[in-house]
Amino acid sequence: MVGARSTLTWDEWLRRGRAADVEVCLIEFLAEEPDPVTRAAIAMALGHLGGARSVGPLLGLLTDREDLVAMEAAAALGLVGDRSAVTALVAALTRDDPNVRANVCQALAVLGGEQADRALADALADRDPFVRSVARQALARRP
Repeated sequence: MVGARSTLTWDEWLRRGRAADVEVCLIEFLAEEPDPVTRAAIAMALGHLGGARSVGPLLGLLTDREDLVAMEAAAALGLVGDRSAVTALVAALTRDDPNVRANVCQALAVLGGEQADRALADALADRDPFVRSVARQALARRP
C-alpha cells in the first residue's frame, strides 16, 4: 500500500504499475478529507484510475452536501464504467445543481441500459436548458 510518507508522486506510482496502490491510498485520504475541493479532486483521480474499489466511495460522494463533489463523483462514475452505479446516478438527477445533473447525464450515456436511457429521456424535460442540452447530446450518442 502507498503510504502518506512515500517519496514517490502518484504519477510515478502509476508509471510503475502501482495504480491499485494509488487507488487504495486515495480512498483512505477521501475518508478523512474535510475540504470539498480536495474531495472533488480525489473523486476525479479515482475515476481516471478506474478501479472497482472506487465505485462504493464514489457512490457515497453522489450525496455529498457539496455540489462540486457530487458533480465530480458523477463524472468519475462514468469514467469507471460500472453499471451498478446507474440507480444512484438516476437518483442524483434530483439534485438542485444543474452541473451535477449534467454530469449525471453524461455518465448515464456512458453506462447505458434501459434505466439510464429512460432517465436521459426524462432529463429532456429538465428545468435547466443546459441539462436538457446535455441529455439530448447524451441520447444522440447512445446506440
